[in-house]
Amino acid sequence: MVFIVISLNCSIPGMLTISTCMYSRCIVAVHVILAQLWIYSQTVENGSIVTLKCLLSGSLPEWKGPPNAMSYSYLNDTIFNPDLGQEKLRRLHWAFNKRDLNVFPVTRDDQGSYQCFNGGDIWWVNLHVRGMLKV
Repeated sequence: MVFIVISLNCSIPGMLTISTCMYSRCIVAVHVILAQLWIYSQTVENGSIVTLKCLLSGSLPEWKGPPNAMSYSYLNDTIFNPDLGQEKLRRLHWAFNKRDLNVFPVTRDDQGSYQCFNGGDIWWVNLHVRGMLKV
């Protein structure tokens, strides 16, 4: 199956401050499939708690994230991928809505791009981690 990108219209805002979350919306038309790509950026302090929001409909989406866009969870499954390792698994939890992903405490290794999939739409979260963990 060959897909041809017909159009891409995307506008991404500028820099963030710690208390600001910015959104941009991209509409991607692929052959006869219309998919939406939502991009959200969030900055948190190292050692804090973060909720990675997935604003797509439904529950138990598939999540991917650092390192290397590894699968964290699979569509319609509450179990996290054991290949993430025990340290990461201890810090991952489903939010009450079974859609958002809670990470605590956040470490510098959590910084990067996360993707939430549910059908053809993608919710993309860029997580930025600032500061050193206070001992």
